[in-house]
Amino acid sequence: MDSLINQNRPPVFCPGCSHDRSVRALDKALGNLGVGPADAAIVSDIGCSGLFDVFFNTHALHGLHGRALTYAAGIKLAQPGLKVVVTMGDGGLGIGGAHLLAACRRNLDLTLLVLNNFNFCMTGGQFSCTTPPEAGVGSGFLNCLERPMDVGTVAVAAGAPFVTRCSVYDKDLVDKIQAAIAFEGFSLVDI
Repeated sequence: MDSLINQNRPPVFCPGCSHDRSVRALDKALGNLGVGPADAAIVSDIGCSGLFDVFFNTHALHGLHGRALTYAAGIKLAQPGLKVVVTMGDGGLGIGGAHLLAACRRNLDLTLLVLNNFNFCMTGGQFSCTTPPEAGVGSGFLNCLERPMDVGTVAVAAGAPFVTRCSVYDKDLVDKIQAAIAFEGFSLVDI
């Protein structure tokens, strides 16, 4: 299948950003599954992961920070035949944490790609819910006040039936995203 990348708005990220690899891997996974433009919806919120919806020639919804999973659930319920992929950073995940728990419990056929860079990068590197305590971040010592959330452990505890974690540089990134999209039920890939 041809690429679903929007040639009128191709992916552009800061030099060295790993999000470009995630875009390309998602595109390849959708192509390997034979998913066409009318068969998929990309749902995002804000931040760099929130740009994904414009980078693809698919249905798209760009919403409020932390709320992408709620929009995705509505889309899936209204159009059950669509492959619905949500892209969310660790910032949106923390802000919409209750929505993550509900999505895991509800087990709708959604795929969540968490682009986890362990901080709010677009706003100067403040700590997020996944920032390790020893990390040097723009918000100083604040990440030392809370223990970081392990996205995979929380999702499994909430009942998510498919959870995997990988680096954006793993050779099997496309395979993991593809398996998550092909899975019938809620799937989460912590990248």
